[in-house]
Amino acid sequence: MSFIEPIYTVSIKNVHLKAQRIKERYPEWRTGTTDNDLLFARHKELEQELDIKIYFCHKHAPWKKGQLRTLTEKLEKIFLKAVMSQNAPLHSLKALKRN
Repeated sequence: MSFIEPIYTVSIKNVHLKAQRIKERYPEWRTGTTDNDLLFARHKELEQELDIKIYFCHKHAPWKKGQLRTLTEKLEKIFLKAVMSQNAPLHSLKALKRN
């Protein structure tokens, strides 16, 4: 299962707040796997706050986490469909994909 929460101001504090919101909605949440982003530098605190165990992808191969790759691909398709439905020029879509 994947969770998505928008974080408009990126910070460790906001990651923790969003994780708390997810835990409130899904109290059965027990483990999570993420990449090695600096936003999870205080993961031990988060584990204690939420009573979960956090695992990390291999630091040189985050794409090996299949669920992360699958989610990224799905989000890309959804995003591109949304942009295309607004008749965005093809060159702008390619530029978005590169970034």
